[in-house]
Amino acid sequence: MSAEVFSETFILFWKIERDEAITFQDDDALSQCLSSIFVTSDAFEPEEDRLDGELDETQFRKEVSQHIAEYQIAKQDN
Repeated sequence: MSAEVFSETFILFWKIERDEAITFQDDDALSQCLSSIFVTSDAFEPEEDRLDGELDETQFRKEVSQHIAEYQIAKQDN
């Protein structure tokens, strides 16, 4: 899946779950992970003319992977 499709789809589903109050059912670690991926997705800019603070595809994939790894560690600690 392309980073662009992932980020757009993730943002869409995150907003739906937020609006339907589904996100409030998540445990703290999952909520933190999903919120962080949302922020990362929002910062992703596939075009070359990105602004400061926007992420290219490599940075985006690295940050999403980092959020998932942090979640997995948090779940192991519980």
